[in-house]
Order: sequence, then C-alpha cells, then structure tokens
Amino acid sequence: AGGGKGGWDSFKAAAGNLEAFEKKWAEGEADRQKNYRNRALVEAFEATLQEAAQADLLLHVVDAASPNRDEQRAEVQRVLVSIGAADVPQILVFNKVDMLDEHQVPRTSVDSITLENGLQAHRVFISAALGIGIDALRRLIAQAASGAAAADLNPDAMAQTDRVEG
Repeated sequence: AGGGKGGWDSFKAAAGNLEAFEKKWAEGEADRQKNYRNRALVEAFEATLQEAAQADLLLHVVDAASPNRDEQRAEVQRVLVSIGAADVPQILVFNKVDMLDEHQVPRTSVDSITLENGLQAHRVFISAALGIGIDALRRLIAQAASGAAAADLNPDAMAQTDRVEG
C-alpha cells in the first residue's frame, strides 16, 4: 500500500550515505598514506641530520640566485642548532653565481663570515654548471680536511686563480 516509493527513497538515501562514507574513507585513506610517507621521509631525514651532527665538515649549498637565499640559509642554521650540529665547521657554497645580475656578482670567489653562533665560516661562490669557483672549493675542502681551522684558512690564497665571472 503506498510504501513502495518510500522504500526506494530510503534505499537511495542509504546508497547516498554509503557513497559519502566510501568517499570519506578514501579521503582518509589517502591522508593516512600521505602521513605514513611523510613520517617515513622525516625519519630518514632525521637519520641524515644526526649524521650531520657527527660530521667533520658540512658543505652548506645555497642557491645564490634564489630571492629567498638569506631566509633559506638562516633556516638551515636553525635546523643545525636544533640537531646539535651548530658547532660543526661549515663551508657555505653559494652555487649559481652565473645566474646573478652583474651588480650581484661577488668580487672574489672566497671570503669568510661570522655565523649566527659566532663561528667563522668560509663562503665560496661557484657555478657548478660552468665550473666557476670549483678549484677554490676543492682547496677549502682540502685545507679543512688537513685540520686547518676556519680562521686559519686564507681566503686570498683560495681566490688566487679563481675569479667570479657573471
């Protein structure tokens, strides 16, 4: 008696609820998978960071052509502090100097700066694509490997044969 249409409406409502449930479940599953992948990535990255804290020398590569290079470099320094690697000697490797505007190109391929934590670090300006500054970088690494402190390295000697060209 008159219940046929109501039964169909109830079925459609239940089917719609099932579709909504399946959609929500699929979205949740995608989020769970994403979170799992992110957690695995973070764990792998943390292991690498812990190795950085035990390193003898860190090469901190900075995209010299990035408009955010200063903020990115500062963020890396904050991470190094947080993992206990702030006191590991560093060479700041500013890559892509060939992409800089003429007025941004450094006058020398190597200099030194005082980091936020008060330690001295050398900056070397290179273009991996063009091979600019690579010899200076090699010399800095060799001197660091020989046990020379950052303050003992002579940036002028590093820059003798390397000129930064834009």
